Amino acid sequence: MVDDRIADRMDRMQALSLMAGGVAHRFNNLLTAIQGNVCSVYGQLQDESLREELADAIDACHDAAEFTSHLLAISGRHWAENRVMDVRDLIAGLDLGRLVRGRTVFCLDLSTDPCRAEVDPSHVEQVAVNLVRNAAAAVEDGGVVHISVDRLPATNVEGAPGPGWVQIEVSDNGPGMGPETAARAFDPFFTTRPTPDDAGLGLPVAYGLARRMGGSISLSSEPGSGTRARVWIPAATGAVSGPRPVE
Repeated sequence: MVDDRIADRMDRMQALSLMAGGVAHRFNNLLTAIQGNVCSVYGQLQDESLREELADAIDACHDAAEFTSHLLAISGRHWAENRVMDVRDLIAGLDLGRLVRGRTVFCLDLSTDPCRAEVDPSHVEQVAVNLVRNAAAAVEDGGVVHISVDRLPATNVEGAPGPGWVQIEVSDNGPGMGPETAARAFDPFFTTRPTPDDAGLGLPVAYGLARRMGGSISLSSEPGSGTRARVWIPAATGAVSGPRPVE
């Protein structure tokens, strides 16, 4: 029964990813035409009141472009500029503690072993930021948010080939989720909290980017026991390198 639920969830996530990618591609083409024409008219206007109104339209185009970027991330079609780097250094340099508030305790735990992976740094950053934001929102004020980076051998992940995995784990000691809520956690726009218009995209974006990096993501949670998210990225054996574009 558990395996059936996991399979159903993965099928649903795959279908949602394909739909998100198609919508984002079509919407991005429309948005490019709208934004180009609005910016062209804005540059020719002298009337300040009209320029202010067009400036609002340009801001809306920028917001729409960011939204499209989220959809592309969910679909796994996000442009990547990969390089071999130590994920520990990247996570340590993000100052993720700024995302927690009040009396919430932020803990960072980095492996003593190298954790090199071929990734786009912006993708790893987006995944880490989304997961920490979710954890911080779950504990509110006074809980604990913990993030760690570790190197796992291939035998730790069933069927994993090659040199193993780099694992990014984010956990919290918040109220946790029941099985029905946890089953929908990766659905776009699903949220249990009153939040802004782009609510419910954090975990789907993390899922899409994890897939884009050749990895995967899992979520475990129980009521009263907090939540734990794990991201696995294929480890790299090479030295740190410069960027390499990947479509």
